Amino acid sequence: MKKSQTYKEKTLCFLMLISFCPLFATPFSDSDASWNNVLKNNFPSDYLASLNKDYLRKYTKVVIKEKNSQSLQTFTNSIGIEFILIPAGEFNMGCNYNDFYCDIDEIPRHRVRIIKPFYMSKYEVTQKQWVKIMGYNPSYFQGENHPVERISWDEAKAFIKKLNKKEHRKNYRLPTEAEWEYAARGSKDDSKGIPTKYYWGNKINKRYAWYWNNSNKSTHVVGQKYPNGFGLYDMSGNVWEWCEDSYDESYYLTSPKNNPINKKFQNYKVIRGGSWFNQSKYLRTSNRVKISSNLRISDDGMRLVFSP
Repeated sequence: MKKSQTYKEKTLCFLMLISFCPLFATPFSDSDASWNNVLKNNFPSDYLASLNKDYLRKYTKVVIKEKNSQSLQTFTNSIGIEFILIPAGEFNMGCNYNDFYCDIDEIPRHRVRIIKPFYMSKYEVTQKQWVKIMGYNPSYFQGENHPVERISWDEAKAFIKKLNKKEHRKNYRLPTEAEWEYAARGSKDDSKGIPTKYYWGNKINKRYAWYWNNSNKSTHVVGQKYPNGFGLYDMSGNVWEWCEDSYDESYYLTSPKNNPINKKFQNYKVIRGGSWFNQSKYLRTSNRVKISSNLRISDDGMRLVFSP
């Protein structure tokens, strides 16, 4: 196990000193009954519609898709963002002690319960979707179906506020760290029930993620790699994804079991998933990184959650 957050912080500081680095450059012009039933995922087929009847009637079209013999309940909102129902459940959050790259902020591995189901966007928010709400495109790697990037946590929150206002709702938000890791894992454990390093297994696989070795130093159109067990794409690589939580290196020592979210420290927020710019160790599902809420980098983007 390597030591602390120091390497991550030094890497970020180094990047900030490189004025020509595209991470900080200006854009160029180009163009998610009972507790037992919940754990067993025993949802009625009309679950989504019954929870969001008024919303769905006005803004969305419900689509039921079959994948790997499991029903994925999805809807698409007014600006084309597709959402997938993520069932409630329990999982092991954090890294395995035998993982060489396990950081001190990823331990101890602990049991977390997600009490209620939620919807998570199938893909990272695209530039086209961002422009529909915000009216401008901050991205360095421009392309309407590429993930929006160079957005701060504050700007992501502003996007969500405007989207909620547009649809007369309060349901859109950023995922909590726990929700993000739960959804990213996609129910993937090894044969002994231990969480795998990546959501597809314990070895890096280029078929699942865009990262330093295959990205050609750029973002890519969302959804080009294989999805995880919940049907979510690009949960590792392409761009980092903002979480709602403030960062605390030792949070796992005291975090609650049910729906944990850290709001104690306000200046630094958590990003998850790794990006096109990172080596494979940053794509690990348990990996946590802190950055300032007002920082804008060309490998930082977002993914939405919709709460029923």
